[in-house]
Amino acid sequence: MAFLFRRVVVVGVGLMGGSMALGLRRRRLVEHVVGAGRNASRLRAAKRAGVIDAWTLDPSEAAAEADLVALCTPPEAVIRMGRVLLQGGNAESGPIVTDVAGVKLPIVRALGRLPNSGRFVGAHPMAGTESSGWRHARENLFEGAACVVTPGPRSQPAAVRAVERVWRALGARPMRLTPRDHDRVVALISHLPHVIAYSYAGLAREPQWDDLARRLGAGSYRDMTRVARESPELWASLLATNAREVGPHLDRLIRRLKRMRAAMRRASLLRPLLVGPP
Repeated sequence: MAFLFRRVVVVGVGLMGGSMALGLRRRRLVEHVVGAGRNASRLRAAKRAGVIDAWTLDPSEAAAEADLVALCTPPEAVIRMGRVLLQGGNAESGPIVTDVAGVKLPIVRALGRLPNSGRFVGAHPMAGTESSGWRHARENLFEGAACVVTPGPRSQPAAVRAVERVWRALGARPMRLTPRDHDRVVALISHLPHVIAYSYAGLAREPQWDDLARRLGAGSYRDMTRVARESPELWASLLATNAREVGPHLDRLIRRLKRMRAAMRRASLLRPLLVGPP
């Protein structure tokens, strides 16, 4: 099987970036994967574990010889690094730049008017776990998952097809949405559940409940708090960046909770409100 790319740079070798790197290497989709980040010891360990072929603390230098750069960092860092990578170079032959961030419109807006914005194609694989870090990376993390691809106004068709081809080769199901449509639906199906989980976990961690909740908590407790184990740094960034879309969903949820609170006097009033999953 021919390689999809000769050299790929993964910026941010955590759960998502590490899983992408592992999948690319183990499926022999690329010849060489370079991991980039801020922590040399972690990158060195990821190389020893076979997640990446090489590492660097200078993503822009590594990107100069890359065919594809995947930004696997929180949204603000995607924008910062994307601006560096898309400001110069050759708009026709420079590396394709993509990302995996869980918010798209602010990123596409920020990067969509840069000189080489045609080489940028946003993406968001709908996969992950409550664990973080490359040690939890899995080569099959994206198997069967939807991957939303959100081209910008100047994204080159060939670059869009190349990004979709990568995700398809990693086992995902690419689908195209506008950045705004992505942010609206992901606010409901991903961001709002995290708001609920973090809020509930904070309630259960209050001093009067913390010890008993930990000792007695079973399936419902574990299910409700599982995603609250994810990186607060990442989720603070995602929620702040997508607050415009999360806020209305949260307002509607609060109204539903108030109706449920008022109905709790009688089972007959509660039953119509206890709607199961779609």
